[in-house]
Amino acid sequence: MSPAVEVPVRGHVVTDVPGQWSVVHIALQYDPEGDPGAVRFLFPGGGGEWVFARDLLEAGLRTPRRSGDIGIWPCGRAQVVLEFYSPDGVTVVQFDNAPLIRFLRRTHAAVPQETEHAERAARREALREDAPLEQQEAPHAVGHGGPLRT
Repeated sequence: MSPAVEVPVRGHVVTDVPGQWSVVHIALQYDPEGDPGAVRFLFPGGGGEWVFARDLLEAGLRTPRRSGDIGIWPCGRAQVVLEFYSPDGVTVVQFDNAPLIRFLRRTHAAVPQETEHAERAARREALREDAPLEQQEAPHAVGHGGPLRT
């Protein structure tokens, strides 16, 4: 099944060499049926798939944030930088804010944030009720940070 929201965006891979930025086209995806709290960044050519909290992306547009293998911070008024950490190193990509904001608006049209939080809480509660006491997960242990490696 295809995601409810898919948006192509262009970013610039930042390197240590001045003027040596390269353009990368990334697909942003949101699938509310799969996980209403997560967004996906798919890099081309087997470059990886990164899944993390929609809230993290939204907050990182305004203030520096980090969760797991993802770092996000605003860069001036019109851009944002994302760091993707893996065992092979770190990839730093700079994006214009506008396409990311449009993507987030479309995700909120599909599933409003308050609905997402209510659904996440209901899933956690259902998991706790179904699991034996020794296997029950603490509410704070549920998260969406970090990469999915394919």
